[in-house]
Amino acid sequence: MRGDALGQIDVGDGRWTETLRDAYAGPHPRTARLQITNLERATLKRVVLSPADLEALDCNLVGGDIYAGSCALDQNLLWRPTGELPGHATPIAGLWQIGASTHPGPGLGAGSGYLVAKGADEALAARPCRRAVPAVVGGCESGCRCEAVAQ
Repeated sequence: MRGDALGQIDVGDGRWTETLRDAYAGPHPRTARLQITNLERATLKRVVLSPADLEALDCNLVGGDIYAGSCALDQNLLWRPTGELPGHATPIAGLWQIGASTHPGPGLGAGSGYLVAKGADEALAARPCRRAVPAVVGGCESGCRCEAVAQ
């Protein structure tokens, strides 16, 4: 820890302490009050976690990193989770992986889940239907795009 962007918080030796955590959390509500007039009345409880607190809660959050490791270029996009296994498919048929450690990488946009859902939908649509339902032009009643099996 080197300090805050404005250089207003004394970070001491750079280790996360309760005092340092509270100092970082302090300015945000004051700033938010300028835009949210009922902030105090609307706030039921306030919980502040430092990176050290996050790591103490979950050993996988090394250094408090909620994004599953490095955000360096070689750890994002098509290189996640590894260069040998890019994308979301696994060696197990029908098992896909999603999350921050997969393409497109960390963030809150749910990109990996969207991509897997889209790919799974396309894979299911291309799979022949095995339902024994009356043949219907354009597909069976399940909504797939195949020709249904005639009874």
